[in-house]
Amino acid sequence: MKEQGLLKTGIHELRVKTNDLSVESLHRLLTRLMRFKRENKELVAFELFIRAEPENWFADIREECNVTLNEMNTSHPYFMRKTMRKLIRTLKTYARYAGDPAIEAELLCILLEAFHQKHLHEHTAEKIRKIVTDTQVRLQKMISKLHDDLQYDFIRRLADISVNN
Repeated sequence: MKEQGLLKTGIHELRVKTNDLSVESLHRLLTRLMRFKRENKELVAFELFIRAEPENWFADIREECNVTLNEMNTSHPYFMRKTMRKLIRTLKTYARYAGDPAIEAELLCILLEAFHQKHLHEHTAEKIRKIVTDTQVRLQKMISKLHDDLQYDFIRRLADISVNN
């Protein structure tokens, strides 16, 4: 081990050590890890329940976006921005759990569709429109990192979102 101390062990050392553990020890360690942070528990839940069926998960996220935007306080642009940023933060967390650029692009498409259904891209407040525009730019950057076939599909979908709404 390095001179950094016990708590600053590298991933390689942890991986080697966990290979030597029994199934019961790994189960205990995983359960204890899930108790410490909400993100750890969410990541484990994602890996166990959602990774196998992403289509159902996308439907749930689509519904979550629509419900959140329908319940959004529209009395002032500040509250609208706050809700939109919270939704974006949540989807970024989901994308980080997935670790796949195609899934992140799908999540951004779902978000943009929800924004366009609420006509937020036409809002009078510049900051609201900027959030939508920044999301589109982020999606375009994400699309450029994908395989050619997926790029084509997502480019068409982005064009459909922009034209239809």
